[in-house]
Amino acid sequence: MTLTLTLSAEQLAEVAQAVAEVLGVKASKRPVAKATLTVTETARMLGVAPCSIRRRIKAGLIPVVPGFHSVRIPRSHIDTLLGRTPGNPE
Repeated sequence: MTLTLTLSAEQLAEVAQAVAEVLGVKASKRPVAKATLTVTETARMLGVAPCSIRRRIKAGLIPVVPGFHSVRIPRSHIDTLLGRTPGNPE
């Protein structure tokens, strides 16, 4: 029997932690890609100033994730802009 799941980075980290607890071992502290980025993080990834990111958000060129106190940008969108597979940190 084969079971295929699609998990976000956060979900994968939670599963890894749960498995580690069951096995009685420490989970890896390897960095996991965050699902959202701040304006500053996005600017660093794209090599531009934060004000450029804010202008593009205002123009509707970069989507934002609603429900956060601060502006959050989907990492998957930025990964796509950079030609990366979303969810794979490089």
